[in-house]
Amino acid sequence: MKKLTLTVLAIILAQICNAQLQSGTWSLTGAASYSNSNSKSKDFPTKNRNTSFSFKPSIGYFIKDNFEVGIIGGYSESNNKRINYFLNGPITVFQSSSKIKDGGLYTRYYKFLTDNFALYGQLDTKIHSTTETSLNTSTHTKSSYKTKESYEYYFASLQPGLMLMLSRKLSLNVTYGVLGYTHSKRSINYEVSEPYFESETEDNSTTSNFGLNLTSSSSSIGLSFYF
Repeated sequence: MKKLTLTVLAIILAQICNAQLQSGTWSLTGAASYSNSNSKSKDFPTKNRNTSFSFKPSIGYFIKDNFEVGIIGGYSESNNKRINYFLNGPITVFQSSSKIKDGGLYTRYYKFLTDNFALYGQLDTKIHSTTETSLNTSTHTKSSYKTKESYEYYFASLQPGLMLMLSRKLSLNVTYGVLGYTHSKRSINYEVSEPYFESETEDNSTTSNFGLNLTSSSSSIGLSFYF
């Protein structure tokens, strides 16, 4: 019995030692999401529509066994429209949209626990650009309020992940949580249009912070193809 136990342990240890992603391998990774929702309220006549889409591709190369370097990018967009009704017609319409683009470099190290399961840590640095626009109009007062916000982020982060090999050329990757430093520039433009009044103002600011993010925005699920 002891000999059998030692044999099983030796096989497991051999799997852990031999499992690896070999030097010279390329990886192509992609994560995408889409959502669409509509809602109505009877108590206060309101219609809401929300749509969002995101795509995050990356390409990497293994310069050593289990050590990957690569380029990462991303694009996401979301739109919201809310209409408030009064009697038989709309009285206010609120619309907002957000567009996010980013790109950068990353390094990733894998530690295999079995032949098809590994933990990894990813260190990356990225440039992130966001544009948010909102427009609130009223048919009752014939007025409109428009806001445009622009952000530029420069950040470095460390992120843990899990990888499950589905086949020799395909894996499932899951990440959650990120520790990082962010430096951002923010620019806001306000426009007000009323029957007898119009104005436009602008505000700029710069911030820096370091911290841990454990919200849903720090999580992702994607597939990697190796060749």
